[in-house]
Parts: sequence; structure tokens; C-alpha cells
Amino acid sequence: MINQDFSLYEMFLQDTKDSLVRNARHLGLKVNSKEKKTVIAARFAKTILQNPLYLLKTLPFQDVLKIQAMVHAKDHAIVNHEGLFFCSMEEIGLTDLVFRKNRPMLFLYPDLVDSLKPVIDKYVESVDLNSGKVWNEQIAIGLIHLYGILTYTDFLELCRKADSGLTAEVMNQTIESSYYLMRSLDNKIYPPTFVSPFVFNYESLRNALDFRRSINYASFTTGQILAAGDPDFPLPPETEAIRSFRAICHKLQIGSTTRGEEAEAEINRKISMNWMLQNNERDPGDLIQNILKNNDLDLPAIKELVPRIFEMGNHFPTWILKGNSPRSVFEKSERDQFLKKPPELVMGPGAIRAGHHIPQEAFNKAWEKNVPKQSQKVGRNDPCPCGSGRKYKQCCLSEMNGFTA
Repeated sequence: MINQDFSLYEMFLQDTKDSLVRNARHLGLKVNSKEKKTVIAARFAKTILQNPLYLLKTLPFQDVLKIQAMVHAKDHAIVNHEGLFFCSMEEIGLTDLVFRKNRPMLFLYPDLVDSLKPVIDKYVESVDLNSGKVWNEQIAIGLIHLYGILTYTDFLELCRKADSGLTAEVMNQTIESSYYLMRSLDNKIYPPTFVSPFVFNYESLRNALDFRRSINYASFTTGQILAAGDPDFPLPPETEAIRSFRAICHKLQIGSTTRGEEAEAEINRKISMNWMLQNNERDPGDLIQNILKNNDLDLPAIKELVPRIFEMGNHFPTWILKGNSPRSVFEKSERDQFLKKPPELVMGPGAIRAGHHIPQEAFNKAWEKNVPKQSQKVGRNDPCPCGSGRKYKQCCLSEMNGFTA
């Protein structure tokens, strides 16, 4: 178990050398990978402790708010809500977990707290959420979460569509000053590609997208992109299906809390995790288990909940559909083809109930007009009409009469 009284340097020593080098570079710090691990860890820790504002400016603003809460909290720890991967702070090694009363708590190391105390409140107050790096970064993160995989070129184009002020120059500066975006950018892939940290299997998703090149990227409003820009629990666009799911969660009191803002935040986290799991093609049973975990529901409650989970999933932006939802793709591209499939032939009194509003007389005339009639009677010794080459009496006639000629 990690000691809460460790220094940041001691914590960095718990990590591998490769991770230290990678994280330092994602933060924009120059390190020499040929140096010893102890040297890299010491320089990395010293740089952060001496330049806490530099650190804060490279982290997603949501993480900065968590750090602020830890700086002011008792024992410098806050409740940790487990996501699908390590948050930026944990990935870098700025924080760690401790369990208190079976609750996971995220905490900061003492020397980092001392370094942050004099500057963090003023920094948070100075941030303009509607412009600058914070705004640009959240737009960028939202797009990456909505589409899963974006080539650098497509990423820049979508950023410009979301906000005309997000030019290539602006976004390149934003990327270089963002740990999260540097972490998401894979330069080893050609062309360079942004991959959401939520993508479990890049190759599988890339192959699935190759089969759907004709599908256009879905369009989203600025508000929808920003909602998807939470680094740990991105939210999909709000739909009637999601609102229905929220209502049933409140009714069944799903979650550790049942009232107020924290209850809504708990539901949001469940929606987010189900969205990301579905995008990774997890089995529906797994999705349901994720919702039912830690909730003691009876059978009637489950019957109310499960259909809403599936319906909510039908409206999620889906990576293999370039951000389009399964429902929207069906409505735009597949519904007409589906309806063109020949319906089951229903005759008699049940025809109208089945949707066939064709009078029987009109149906008979159409049948007589379109079904070819046999021009003459086939003799027993004539070639069989089925085309087998055998005589009629030795082929279909014998089968019809139940004997062999």
C-alpha cells in the first residue's frame, strides 16, 4: 500500500522509467530517456513542485477542480468515482488511492499540496470557461469521445466546424499545452490519429470503420460537444430515451444517493459508462450488469429498467457509425430498404389487419395478369415442364400421383 506521507519524488519512483518519460513528454517537459530513472524522477518532481501553475495549465480543468478540492479537504483526500481508465492525475502519478470505510479516496502528496496551496484558488478564479485553452481543449476532447478515432486532418476540420475560431494554429497550440490531448494523439499511426482513451481495441474499431467509409460524420451542437468533453465521464447528447432512463433511475432509487445534485451526478456516471462500454461492443448483458451492480432490484423493477437501457443505447453516438446513432442510421439509410422487403402474404379476412388494403377482386386480377398460364396440356410422354429432360410420366406426374411409372 502506498504511504500517504510519500513525497512526489518517492511516488514517481514507484512507476516505470518508460511511464515517467512518456508522462513528462506529454506534459511538454524535456527529459533524456538515457538518464537513470532516479534522475528523471527527481527532475520531474522538482519541475512540478517549482512550477505548479505550469502543471495546472496542462491538465483538463475538471481535474484542476478535483485537485483544488483535495488541497482544501481533510487529509487532502476526496471520494474517487471509479471510471473505465486512470484519470490524468493518476496516470501522471500526482495522486493515489486509499480506502477508508470501504470507500476509495483520491489523495495528494503533502509536498504537492504545499506547492499548490498558494496558487490554485487564484488560478481557478482566473479561468474563463468560454474561451481560451480550457474552451478549446474541451471542444477537442468532446470530439474525440464522440467519434472514438479521428485522423489529425479530420480532427482539425471538425474543430473548425464546431467553432470557426479553432484554426489549425490555435488547435496545435492547444494540443501542445494539453496533457490529455498529447496522451490521445498517436504519432506512431499513419496518418497521425487521435484515439480516445476509452477505446479498448484500436485495430478492431479501425477495421469496422473501414467497412463504413461511405457514412458521413454525425453533426453535433456546441453544447453536445462540450458535454462529451468531460475527461472522465463524458455524456452523450440528451435524448428522450436518456430522460426516460433518468426518470426510472430516480423512481427505483438507483445509486448510492437518491436526492440532489449527487444523485444526478451518479446517474450521469452510469449513462457515461454505458455509452463507452457499448462503443467497445460489450455484450448487452454486461451493460445491464453495470447498471444493476450494487442495486438490489426485484424482478418487476428490472423489467422496467432493462427496456430503457436498450432504448437509450439505440440513441447513443456510435464510433463505428462515425458518431451517428443506430436509430438515426436506420431511419436515414436502412428503413426504406427494410420496408421494401416483401411482406408475408396474408389473404382472406386477416389481410386488412396485416396492412394489405387490397380488395380480393383486385388481387385476383393482378394474379391472373402476372402469373403465366400453361399454354397446353402436357402429355404423359411429353418432356416434363420442370426441365429435367425426363418424360412427364417419369418425373413430376409420378410424384404428384404418388407412384413411379
